[in-house]
Amino acid sequence: MLTHALPFTATDPLELVHQHIAQEPQPPHLLNSSIPIPLSRIVQKLLIKTAEDRYQSADGLKADLELLLDKLKNGNEKLEGLDDFVAGEMDRNSLFIISQKLYGRKAEVKQLTEAFRRVNEQGITEFVVVRGYSGVGKSSLVSEMQRPVIESKGYFVWGKFGKLVLT
Repeated sequence: MLTHALPFTATDPLELVHQHIAQEPQPPHLLNSSIPIPLSRIVQKLLIKTAEDRYQSADGLKADLELLLDKLKNGNEKLEGLDDFVAGEMDRNSLFIISQKLYGRKAEVKQLTEAFRRVNEQGITEFVVVRGYSGVGKSSLVSEMQRPVIESKGYFVWGKFGKLVLT
């Protein structure tokens, strides 16, 4: 509504889905130069892909908007002097939420990334198996590869299986 444009445009539904998953929308101030950069940063924070990087509370968003409103009321129509404005600085979450980011798996992510790079660049086929005990984060590790694959317009397919024990 602010820019009078959708964040993504595509005629093909699959391309539109790809854009929503893999691309960041253009900052509003680049689409409409009359939009102040601090307001553009607030909108960008609202559109971030990962939920934990977006505003965590309405109070945080309200605090940012009130800051900008105060500047406007004091005659600063272009919101000048807010070059260092960081959206969400006053944002706090009242709930304890465990981050969904993957930690301590750089080596494994690197191996999967290298396998994907080889397949993507050399056109070869590889089969990758990720194994380990239940609950060690195999699914989270594999999910880390989804975004790079989709960004390069590849197909991301994964599955799970367990041992079948007959008695």
